[in-house]
Amino acid sequence: MVIRDGAYATLLAGHLRSGETVDVLVERSPEQVSRAHRAYIEAGASIIHSPTLMTWRARPVQRRIRYSAAWDVLCDVASKAPVSATMVIGPMGTEPREFWGDLEYILTLGAHELACLTIHDVRTAVAFAQAWHEVAVAGGVEANALLSFGMWDPRPDSDPSYNQQWVQACETIRARGWNTQLDVGLNCGWGLAGLDRAVEQVSAAWGAPVHAAPSAGTREYRYAVSDWAEAVGSFKERADVASVGGCCGTTSEWIAAI
Repeated sequence: MVIRDGAYATLLAGHLRSGETVDVLVERSPEQVSRAHRAYIEAGASIIHSPTLMTWRARPVQRRIRYSAAWDVLCDVASKAPVSATMVIGPMGTEPREFWGDLEYILTLGAHELACLTIHDVRTAVAFAQAWHEVAVAGGVEANALLSFGMWDPRPDSDPSYNQQWVQACETIRARGWNTQLDVGLNCGWGLAGLDRAVEQVSAAWGAPVHAAPSAGTREYRYAVSDWAEAVGSFKERADVASVGGCCGTTSEWIAAI
């Protein structure tokens, strides 16, 4: 079982000024980001991610600066530990062209692993998959990407059904042949509520094991570290799960507890 890291915005919250997103730290305090990467590695993570989920909201020039700074930090940390470095982008839009520029730039940095996290709708999921195919796969780049859905059904009777959205997205992407060099996963959501069922349905639709990185819960119900870790740790025994990690509210303590 592959262990990924947790939430950088949570781990680095004490270093942020009012209104800031965590990606600003790759420019202002790269040493803090480096420490956060190392904390997750010491906790047992073998895959670390750049804290650039919100970079897509910045201007194009600023995005390139932050991606480059984040990549420098990742490479420095990865050169000193047996880990994989993954660059992260957010849900940039519902058209493939909205992803093109960022994907091309990140790949020119030398990244071989990329993740698009917290996708909330089918159109964005399909747009990323098409853009990845056009930029990386058709371009002959030897790299892999993770497309991760940010919500799932917390109850069997959820309406509307996020799970059915992701089944539809998986089926569409596979039917169009855009699933090469691409994995799917589930991150954030309502913590553990409904995750078992979502993993089962999405994995079946994708035809391969998926990534699972639940949050620490919701404002109404936040899990204790031990309970969360026990549940996430149990995924190690499942054939439909390829890797696990944490999302909002989880820190290196949570990853270590797995």
